[in-house]
Amino acid sequence: MKNRVVSTCLTVSLLCTLSAWANSQTKADITLEGPWILYVDTSAQQWPVLVLISPGGVSDDNDMTYFHTLGIDNGDGYPMLRPGVYCLTFDGSCTPKPACSSTNPPSCPSTLSPDHYPQKVKPLQLSVSAQWDWSHKWLPAQYGYATAFVLPMPDYYSTDSGWFMRFNDQFDATGTKYHVYDPKYATSLRLHYENGPDKFALRDCTPKPKALINLSTCVNLSNTDFDNIGTLHITMRSPESNNACDLHVRRAYPRVFGLLDGDNSKYRVIDLAKGFDQETKVPIWDKGVGQEDYRCLDHDEQAHSSVSPPVAGIMNAKLPQANLPWVSQLAALDSLIGLYEKNREKYPELGDKDLLLAQIKDAYQKLDTSFPRFSQAELIRTLLNLSKSRLETLLLMDGMTAGQSHDVQPLMHAENPEVSLPALYALETAILAGGGPPPKSGNDCKSPLMLVQ
Repeated sequence: MKNRVVSTCLTVSLLCTLSAWANSQTKADITLEGPWILYVDTSAQQWPVLVLISPGGVSDDNDMTYFHTLGIDNGDGYPMLRPGVYCLTFDGSCTPKPACSSTNPPSCPSTLSPDHYPQKVKPLQLSVSAQWDWSHKWLPAQYGYATAFVLPMPDYYSTDSGWFMRFNDQFDATGTKYHVYDPKYATSLRLHYENGPDKFALRDCTPKPKALINLSTCVNLSNTDFDNIGTLHITMRSPESNNACDLHVRRAYPRVFGLLDGDNSKYRVIDLAKGFDQETKVPIWDKGVGQEDYRCLDHDEQAHSSVSPPVAGIMNAKLPQANLPWVSQLAALDSLIGLYEKNREKYPELGDKDLLLAQIKDAYQKLDTSFPRFSQAELIRTLLNLSKSRLETLLLMDGMTAGQSHDVQPLMHAENPEVSLPALYALETAILAGGGPPPKSGNDCKSPLMLVQ
């Protein structure tokens, strides 16, 4: 009897210890939103890894028919400004060795598991060939300019949101030929990690044009780290538009679809519901031609780009720029302020404290233009707006018109650029007009997340 009591106590003690150990693990979630392809790769590493891919040419923060720039954040963060392949590291390790790889034989899952989460709304499931080369979709020759992230396989995933969609193998202006295969598809997912890191960061793993992807040679990227506070967001948000047609999704879909090489023809063109009827509990689609004054299908870019294969309109889309205008414009503004600070007596008109030149210079010098933090970018935009407002007052007091033409290019390229109120106004106006460093903004997305295999 005494031995049985001892055995029971030992068992309870062991279970409590194991429970405490399990509860001590640092968990992490990663949310995905935007035109993403999810792919489980079993060849890039000794164990499966999850690859996320989004095409280039689908974002423009100043155009309501495009997505906002791809960004990563946990409250603060930065935009991804250049296509390529990046590894999201967990505590400095690119695709850390999972526990499943230590079993004999290894038993790592090669598919995403929803565990016990509901599967009423799932990602759009498409196919790719065994030869699909996702790692070179960042190249223009691949019609991609894509950005890819390599992540450890999550323990499971869940759906955050979904929307009503239907599909067809070609664009149909009448709207009568689209097919509803599932009522809703996932537009946002959450990846769950039972063993998360203390810190996330990025490494550049972009392979040479003809080289194989090698995750062991990735290069660390400075100023890309995040503390694990529970959830990390990798998102491409929708524009702040009240247009229920989601024109940005319709424009982007052929580019996403064009990255795939499988037989997915029945999903080649997408049509999204423009609302949901609470009384009848059914989605609202376009009515027939001539039955409505405004129809989404009449403004759908897929009418011009959904040929097979759907790449005809891709090279004319807005592509990532190697040298973003705001980068050189901010550098020119910093130079102008520097010249003023070296010879303040020569330029007394720039001495007005409400021009905020010292604060603008300080904020710029703390900005990493490769990975500009959203909070830093917002501070710079705020300072520039305040400075520009004061400039307009000063110019009017001097009898000058604030809106008069002033060429920015000489200010950006001259060894000794002009230092004056009009020159300062021209640079600040150009930076703000171009949007400056991309902001963290946007509405919820209705683009389907694609799970391919």
